[in-house]
Amino acid sequence: MKSTSCTLFTIKQGFTRLLAVGHVALLLACGQAFAVTSDADAAVDTWINMQGSSTIGKQLTPKMAHAYLETKGITDIAVSVDEKQHTTVIKGYDAKSDRFVQVRIASKGSSSGFAGLQKGNADIAASSRPIKASEADELKALGNMTASSSEHVIAVDGLSIIVHPSNPVVSLTTEQLKKIFNGSIKNWSQVGGVKGKISVFARNDGSGTMDTFNKLVLGKGGKLAKSAKRQDSNEKLSAAVQADALAIGFVGLSSVGDSKAVAIAADEEVQAMYPNRLTLATEDYPLARRLYLYTPKEKSQPVNEFIQFVQQQQAQKLVDATGYVSQNIERFELEIADDLPDYYREAVSGADRLSLNFRFAEGKAKLDSKALEDIKRLASYMSAPENKQSKLILVGSSDPSNTAVLISKLRAKKVRTELVKQGVAKSRIEMVANGALMQVAGNDSLSSRIKNRRVEAWLR
Repeated sequence: MKSTSCTLFTIKQGFTRLLAVGHVALLLACGQAFAVTSDADAAVDTWINMQGSSTIGKQLTPKMAHAYLETKGITDIAVSVDEKQHTTVIKGYDAKSDRFVQVRIASKGSSSGFAGLQKGNADIAASSRPIKASEADELKALGNMTASSSEHVIAVDGLSIIVHPSNPVVSLTTEQLKKIFNGSIKNWSQVGGVKGKISVFARNDGSGTMDTFNKLVLGKGGKLAKSAKRQDSNEKLSAAVQADALAIGFVGLSSVGDSKAVAIAADEEVQAMYPNRLTLATEDYPLARRLYLYTPKEKSQPVNEFIQFVQQQQAQKLVDATGYVSQNIERFELEIADDLPDYYREAVSGADRLSLNFRFAEGKAKLDSKALEDIKRLASYMSAPENKQSKLILVGSSDPSNTAVLISKLRAKKVRTELVKQGVAKSRIEMVANGALMQVAGNDSLSSRIKNRRVEAWLR
């Protein structure tokens, strides 16, 4: 009997890609075995391992990761989702290295992202709330997590307070919200609605959405009513509210769906605002929130490139496409109310409001991490051909104090100084000191006072 021999064939490129997704071809013919394998043993390089917020990780960062891989020339990009593990993998082929590369995104809540950084199994923590002081302290070996080198705002979102479409209530104050969600107000008739027991829906603990609600609404020491029905995603919560005529809940702007969003006022003395593109982009809406990526000070090349990419106009368009509010600058033509101060009306007459406010680091005179990126965006916007003849009006504001006018002027001056450093001519910038007038939030908490410590931008 004639003996046979086995020959192993190694086939690269297209067949290597087949192997990397778990397919092995084995052909048996005439007693010979032909196996398809790979020089790289089907290896996959994980460029980025991101963990954290489900608000960010469900759609936004996967879209950004896909677009980022495309800019790197990665081909055959595929996205796989493991719902049980709350994990999304974006994988593609890198012809330069003849290997597959991937971005892994685990979305189990903002807190899990910071835990991942601490354990060393995450490169990026995605968070729908600012990092807590205790978390920053635990991660101090990785650098100052609130510095611009580590804290990166990628979008603005808002906690939309939603009710059933048939509910006649159109606005609530944050104090009324607090009492509804802690169980002190139990009936819709107590806030101008029809008689009926309020059905409260909330997110699970550990989610950035719940953490933000705790901070902005319930406050320190505040507790959610025990009767609240918990949901593990914004989408599920929105669907539950749509199915209950007496329901109220909170979700991100992109998850309102067919529910009805109500206007929110910081207190009875401040005008109620609906969440929309302008009130969220400027963060004047009482329940506006930033979406963050946090990184160690020292980053790998892919992580550093990705962080730079997400701030660019191309990536910010994906923010809008996902239903959040991007940081790309827009102009809004507004009607100036008659009851505003004469100096303010004169200063902004004929000008358009720009979709950004400059805010300052907590307790400091320096611009915060988002404002530093916004300086670059605004300088670029001012240099565009259609804006080269325009003048910028900076309106500084402060929370109430004996030196409010002076402080508001210094804040406007600080923004002007940074814009001049970026190449904007000083002669193109006007400044207005607004003092403590036109408050957009109350002053009973630090987060509210920070909203009042702002510099508006107008373009004429």
